[in-house]
Amino acid sequence: MTDIVTVRELRAALAKTLDAAAQGETTIVTRDGHPVAAMVPVSMLKALEDWEDERLAEIAKHRYETYKGEGAINLTDMFAEILDEPQ
Repeated sequence: MTDIVTVRELRAALAKTLDAAAQGETTIVTRDGHPVAAMVPVSMLKALEDWEDERLAEIAKHRYETYKGEGAINLTDMFAEILDEPQ
């Protein structure tokens, strides 16, 4: 379950929100009605970081195979390629 709280509500219930994250729940924090942050379980963050590492390796391998005769792989372009991918 994902909960949505304002910054003020988060301040008032920080311990409760941390407990929820420890139980696997995600909380979206809003400011002026707009989402600005998320409190997620550490396991979810770790899984995302692992996925990012795997995806970077896949793209680097693909770019190497495609451009190996043309010189070095430009990491700036590689990161831009990742960030520009459709969701």
